Amino acid sequence: MQMLDIRYLVIILLISFTACSKYNGKPQSIGKSNMSHRVFVDEVQAAQSIRASETLTIEVTGNLPSPAHSLKGFNVKVKEKSIEISPVTEINSEVMAAQVLVPFQEIVTVENLKPGKYEIKIFSGKDSVFEGKPVEVK
Repeated sequence: MQMLDIRYLVIILLISFTACSKYNGKPQSIGKSNMSHRVFVDEVQAAQSIRASETLTIEVTGNLPSPAHSLKGFNVKVKEKSIEISPVTEINSEVMAAQVLVPFQEIVTVENLKPGKYEIKIFSGKDSVFEGKPVEVK
């Protein structure tokens, strides 16, 4: 008799949770405003010093938030004495993926740097900045 009561209780709870959910029966799209494109940066490696005629090579190591995310490249801006790098990611909304970290290791190149000392900043999310060691261009 108690087993039957537990089954009814479970069914009632499932119906209650379904009725109270935010899903309204319409397909829900996941747009850029709804989903954070955060990239988790673990390490940034670059030469400590290069000549002005050389290309700076920066190795960025980190993780994407799920297998549905893919790294498409980087936007690189040189502002005064700062190299600002923003990962460009894409989300495949057709893939249902577990939220597990997916490692990546990519190379970013920066050319035509003028002599001086540059800070490397990786903008890895809305308010998240990873700072690498400074690079001196001679």
